[in-house]
Amino acid sequence: MTGRVVDMNRERWLGLANAAMAAVADPTAMRRERLKIAAGRMVSATPPSTAPAAMSLCLSFRWGCVAFATSPGGVDQQLAGDALVKLGMMIRRLFGHVSPPSEPVSAVAPPPPVQAAPDLPEHPWMQRRDIGG
Repeated sequence: MTGRVVDMNRERWLGLANAAMAAVADPTAMRRERLKIAAGRMVSATPPSTAPAAMSLCLSFRWGCVAFATSPGGVDQQLAGDALVKLGMMIRRLFGHVSPPSEPVSAVAPPPPVQAAPDLPEHPWMQRRDIGG
């Protein structure tokens, strides 16, 4: 079995971006409600780094999802949807270039090659009776 490291926070942010794009494309009440719940659950997901730009983007996107999901409709919903699409594209860009490593981090290193013991002549000390020789 070949292992692959999966960053679950990355998957959660990208999943929210996909849900946001789907909700904007087809803003049914059910999709908007699911988006609001999913955005609320992202409180526990950490942004990719402590860089202010990444943290601000993730928090803005999460609140943008809530704003779109709770908008009254009409022009407000359309404007919130346009902003959410742009934020979703930025989230995809932020997380898209960070691909999980192909090999697991804790891969077992191959053992060093076994070297045959050199054929050395027996040393006179090895024949001493007091050391078991």
